Amino acid sequence: MRKILYICLMLMFTLNIETTAQILGDNNWNSTPLFIDDFDVSGRSWQSNWVDIPNARWRAYSRDCGVIHGDNEHQVYQKENCVFNDTDETMELVAEYVGGPMNCTYPLPPGGYTCDPDHTSLYYYSGEIDALGYPELDPYYFTYGYFEIRCKLPVHRGAFPAFWLWGGGDHYEEIDIFEYSWLFTGEETDPDFGSPRIFTTGLYFNDDNNVGGWEYSYARENPEVPVGDPDLSEWHTFSCEWSPERVIWYFDGDIVNEHFGETVPYRPMTLKANYALDNEVLDNGIPRTGYFPDKMTIDYIKVHKLKCDCGNPATIPDTPALTAFTYEVKQSISIGSSGNTVTIPASSKVVFRATDYIEITQNFELPAGSEMELLTHPCPE
Repeated sequence: MRKILYICLMLMFTLNIETTAQILGDNNWNSTPLFIDDFDVSGRSWQSNWVDIPNARWRAYSRDCGVIHGDNEHQVYQKENCVFNDTDETMELVAEYVGGPMNCTYPLPPGGYTCDPDHTSLYYYSGEIDALGYPELDPYYFTYGYFEIRCKLPVHRGAFPAFWLWGGGDHYEEIDIFEYSWLFTGEETDPDFGSPRIFTTGLYFNDDNNVGGWEYSYARENPEVPVGDPDLSEWHTFSCEWSPERVIWYFDGDIVNEHFGETVPYRPMTLKANYALDNEVLDNGIPRTGYFPDKMTIDYIKVHKLKCDCGNPATIPDTPALTAFTYEVKQSISIGSSGNTVTIPASSKVVFRATDYIEITQNFELPAGSEMELLTHPCPE
């Protein structure tokens, strides 16, 4: 696989760019979301096939494994626990203690999903939503994009909410845009254990027919909410840019993690938001009940896609041409010319993307306080 090139030129300082004007300062992203749900349509509900109406944006279970997810989680996902709240226009993933263990007494979605009779520690109902993807492409998957959620999290012991991308088959790929769990805050003896201000980001990538499985994890980082900001039980945005050989994670618009290279997933993946209950919800095998019912509350979820013109080269001979430049992934970009100067606007950020090369020939200026990135990568179409 061809290596990817990243060049970042900065003078003096890096600007904070408002995401409403452009996605984190990069005009190559389409400003109109390809996929968005801000849950502002009243009267939505779940059909018998567990897909929502009238929008058909979600399924209320996991496409890969149905309503349960491994022996280390203790919830059963149900469509009734994915609540469209018309009052404040949110999605609520509600966890409730049911009793049990349930042992295959729970409802299953259609489509051949089965229960696991060996899973004997299921005590809770909760909610998961899987996006139905790009309608004009595969109805279940996304390949590359900018993914963002605004949400409030449950932060008690055993709560395991997440927003993530998953791919499967004869390999393993996953990008965790965020996960929250007491297990990620350190050992029980650590002062930060159980902190409502620490979450995790990272990815898994295995291109070897699942040999090694979970060993292939990368960029596992545990960002912390800045001092003075509200903890994770209040509104925050979590997002990531997934481009060829590039993943950058953001919290409230600030970079908190980065990973580059050939260990970045490149196959289509399913987008999920869920509220699981991990092993910390058990006290010596006894389910905790005092926290429930509670919920993960989602204000919106959106996905943006890169604009692509990968078959055409571009030239920027002077500053007027830069002003008129259409930001897209080009075949190549040449900046500068004899007798003219290309000047990046003061106090701004520009990002150029191309599949083959980007060159700066001559007479080029980058003022102090401005930022420029030059990125070459395969066409993401």
